[in-house]
Amino acid sequence: MKIAHIAPWSLLIPPKGYGGTERIIYDLALFQKKQGHDVVIFGIKSGIASSDVPIVYLENIKRLTIGRNFPIFRRIPVIYHLYISQLTASKAEFDIVHSHIPTETYLAGRFLRKTPILLTLHHSPALASKYPSLAYIYRILKVPSVAISRSQARKLQKFLNIISIIYHGIDVDNYPFCKDKEDFLIFVGAIAPHKAPHLAIKIAKQSNTPLIIAGKILNNKYFEEYIKPSLGTNVKFIGEISEDLKRKLLCQAKALVYPVQWDEPFGLVLIEAMACGTPVIGTPKGSLPEIIKDGEAGYICNSIEECIKAVKKCQELSPYSIRKYTKLYFSIEKMYKRYMNAYMRLLEGDLSSR
Repeated sequence: MKIAHIAPWSLLIPPKGYGGTERIIYDLALFQKKQGHDVVIFGIKSGIASSDVPIVYLENIKRLTIGRNFPIFRRIPVIYHLYISQLTASKAEFDIVHSHIPTETYLAGRFLRKTPILLTLHHSPALASKYPSLAYIYRILKVPSVAISRSQARKLQKFLNIISIIYHGIDVDNYPFCKDKEDFLIFVGAIAPHKAPHLAIKIAKQSNTPLIIAGKILNNKYFEEYIKPSLGTNVKFIGEISEDLKRKLLCQAKALVYPVQWDEPFGLVLIEAMACGTPVIGTPKGSLPEIIKDGEAGYICNSIEECIKAVKKCQELSPYSIRKYTKLYFSIEKMYKRYMNAYMRLLEGDLSSR
């Protein structure tokens, strides 16, 4: 099958640092290529990509800087990227255009009927409610879409034609496994209020456990007020880290602490930690209760007090069982098979929800 992936034009494929969406797009395309499919990614190559998956970068996008100070014009590069990508894919007679851009996907390509388009939703369900124009586009154009969790699907089904729910998957065998854990917690994610690393600090301090915080600062004011004052011997901030270091720390850590305060669409780092045999301590927000099998792969906690108790109970969980659970439900093979099934259904005109 000839497959064209359209990645967000502002993201590097694959990511040089941590990037969940970018990582999934590249890993899925690479796995499809290894299974014998003809695959191309339309996006921006990071410079560390394998030559196995061609990445087509549309140079003209950089020149579309008109109206940067006016919100309505900021979307012009996105629409252009989508339109040219889909037009190129159509002319090249691809079987499927798989878009990973949530907004203008169908608006840009609605006249390119020759090639079916599938949209994967990587964003928070709150976006559709926050931006009425986005919800309007979704409702009118009936985009055949894939949700990445049941939680996300429930909140977007009134806007979208969701034909399947497909969890992210990873190659578990490529992640290190640590049977014996070290005495520290880790938080990996954006440094912003909705990811709540300040709560991770509170949990670590009250459980008397060292904490490493890794991630990109998205909100400087939040970092200066809520994170920086707490840094010291037992709470360290190491910034955005490489893929290799991330996997090493996830493997060594006693637990990944993930006390998010928003409807997490998926949370790739959750299954990355579990692939290393490391339990996850999280809140009952968004997809977390679906991904973390409570009492087996980690703990879902309703309060800081429950999180503190969970830190002390982590040693009761089997790293072997956690890794086995991850491989069973969140493997790249399973993700691949489900996407190929969605492609075939789309080609056959089956747009029913499953």
